[in-house]
Amino acid sequence: MNRRLEKCIEIASSLRPHKQNGRSFHATFIFDKKRIISIGTNDYNKHHPYHKMGKYLGYKNNPQNYRPCLHSEISALLRLGEEDCSRYTFVNVRIDNNNKTTIAKPCLNCQRILDGVGYKAIFYSDSENGFSKIGR
Repeated sequence: MNRRLEKCIEIASSLRPHKQNGRSFHATFIFDKKRIISIGTNDYNKHHPYHKMGKYLGYKNNPQNYRPCLHSEISALLRLGEEDCSRYTFVNVRIDNNNKTTIAKPCLNCQRILDGVGYKAIFYSDSENGFSKIGR
C-alpha cells in the first residue's frame, strides 16, 4: 500500500494548480483493489448543496472567513457515479502552498456521505508523506 500512497502524492502534486484560490489543494483517489477508478479534486469555484444551504459545520463556526467549495471526496464520488462504494478504498491527499502534504482527514459532512456510500478503508495524509487510516 505504501507505493500506492506515494503514487497518490505524486499525482496530486502534478494536478495541483500553480495559482491556487484556496489555502491548499485536496485530491481524493478511489481504488478498486490496486487500480485508481476515480480522482476528485477540490474546486473553489463550485460547491456542494450542503455548503449553499449553510448546513456545513465550517460555515456555522466561522461564517465571515468561510469559503465554500466542492470537496475532493464529493468530486471523486460524482465522477465515479456509483451509490455503493463498500468495496473501494479512498485515499485523500492535501498539498499546501509550500507543496508539502498535510492533514487531509475528511470533514464531518464528507465523512457522513462516505459512511452512507460505504468504503473498505480511507487513508489520508496526516503529515509530510505520512498517512493515517479510517477503517471499518
